[in-house]
Amino acid sequence: TETTGLDVRSARIIEIGLHGRHVALDWSSLVHPGGPIPERSSAIHGIDDAAVADAPPFATVWPEAEALIGARLVLGHSLGFDMAILRRECTAAGLPWREPVWLDTRLLALLVEARLPDFSLSALGHWLGLPPHGAHRALADARMTAAIFEALIPRLRERGVHTVGEALAACRR
Repeated sequence: TETTGLDVRSARIIEIGLHGRHVALDWSSLVHPGGPIPERSSAIHGIDDAAVADAPPFATVWPEAEALIGARLVLGHSLGFDMAILRRECTAAGLPWREPVWLDTRLLALLVEARLPDFSLSALGHWLGLPPHGAHRALADARMTAAIFEALIPRLRERGVHTVGEALAACRR
């Protein structure tokens, strides 16, 4: 997701992106936040009021995104933030919230190499030898997250994490 800020109590979603490498999924939608986007946020992701002027509201976008996710495992980066924002947006829109099973690449990277100086998507991509991506746009970040996850798999195996269940348990610790 891309949002209007970093405070889960007040930030609004302005973009959702989904990428599936093994399910051939590339989907994104801008989301009208119902108010102005702060300039400091627009400076980061490049999404301004004009970009979302004709975008649908969250209540319209989320059911489509949720249907695409289905029962799949969701990967994300610093995903606890996204889950908190999605939960709050669903509540505000009167939509049911069903939290998907999810893994966080930031936490997985911490399991692999806790001494890295930076755990941002860009820093992890660089550390893993991945090409740069269009950071701070939902679909580009989703694609980078998938690439980071795939690059982490052999390193996780070296540390005894061989299954999704083991990865979920390790992240919850």
